[in-house]
Amino acid sequence: MTDSVRSAVLLVIALASGCAPAPPSAEEQASHPDFSGIWYVAEHDEVIRPNENDPPYTEEALRRLQVFHDNFDTVNESAVTYCNSIGMPWSMLARARDYAREIYQTPDRVFVIFEYMDEFRSIHLDQTGVPDGFFGSKMGYSTAHWDGDELVVETGGYAQSTIATDMQRSDEITTVEHWRLLNHPTYGESLEIEIEINDPRVYTEPRRGRALWKRAPDDTVLNMYGCPATLWEDFVLKRVPDAE
Repeated sequence: MTDSVRSAVLLVIALASGCAPAPPSAEEQASHPDFSGIWYVAEHDEVIRPNENDPPYTEEALRRLQVFHDNFDTVNESAVTYCNSIGMPWSMLARARDYAREIYQTPDRVFVIFEYMDEFRSIHLDQTGVPDGFFGSKMGYSTAHWDGDELVVETGGYAQSTIATDMQRSDEITTVEHWRLLNHPTYGESLEIEIEINDPRVYTEPRRGRALWKRAPDDTVLNMYGCPATLWEDFVLKRVPDAE
């Protein structure tokens, strides 16, 4: 991680801790798994995405997908090609194994910093629901609670995805993640993340995602990707001015 990114994260942590309730006792903290550290995607085949395996799309989603396929080269003209992230839930379901991601866990917050596309998540363990002042974003607004050894992460407040992608997301989507540590026979200590996706404007029924991350070597360094998001946004508007 670069000094600038680390400084920004530490500033967010410091500000959050200043208004957070009293932290749990040492006994309470020790009773929960610690996800802190740097991780890699374990294997391509260990990732399941909701838009695979003949998903039950709504008519609205099919229309948007048709616009994408009619107006763009879906292989060479994508958000990723233009260095623009898709956002959640795809961030947790990335298959690029060469890009690390770091988790920094405190009693009231879990931060996830993605090297790929410079994405960032802040998961609140001291809140419930999306606050009224949140405008919506690609990553949404996440709250969480412990269910035994599992961290249950609920996210809302999403912004709708661009029309030019196969990874459609409406602003009505909600996701629920279950994080758990396990001892994998191949990868050793691993983090399994199962995601339920409810998006009534994209799918006619709930969909499922799943990822498996493995611990990175101790000498792993988190780097920056360096993406300007407006490149892709401007390109889409020029190709389909009324895209929505």
